[in-house]
Amino acid sequence: MVRFEPGTVPAGEAVTKMGGQPRWLEDPQWPLSASLGEPMQFIGQFRIDGGGEARLAYVFMTDGDDYVDGTWEPDGGENAVIVQPGGQVPPFVTVRAQAEGPAWPAADHLPVDFVVDAGREPWQFLGGEPRWLQGEETPGPGWRFVAQLTDSFGHNFGDAGIGYVFVSPDGDEGRFLWQCG
Repeated sequence: MVRFEPGTVPAGEAVTKMGGQPRWLEDPQWPLSASLGEPMQFIGQFRIDGGGEARLAYVFMTDGDDYVDGTWEPDGGENAVIVQPGGQVPPFVTVRAQAEGPAWPAADHLPVDFVVDAGREPWQFLGGEPRWLQGEETPGPGWRFVAQLTDSFGHNFGDAGIGYVFVSPDGDEGRFLWQCG
């Protein structure tokens, strides 16, 4: 289980955080829902280290008043992972140069402690290996697992769902998908 507490790191730092507004490392690239044409909801940003400068994977998902079909698919255009600096916008995602937008309704938060309940494995964590609900769905060979999120913070990942964040082998693109029980 991941414990969250209010963040104190200055804007512009490459930190992992949930909610609030993204701390863009380059020009803003806010993804738009393929079906609604509106900005997706920002869920969080995750630091992805390796090979030099710190990078961030920004995670977004369509969050309309009504259920939007396809938010679970890694390439359906209803969720997106934007990697900065130097990443590529996935080919199925349209972005807008917009610094702020709809966000997970919480103040900036930073994971600070990883606590496993006695005898129980966590369902929300960073790195390691994913715990799949319905079966393995890694986006492709060599894709690196970044984070696993529960829907306990108000995200709509279906019925008791789990979200999964990945980056490509070269670290330039990301994918997000979710499964439910």
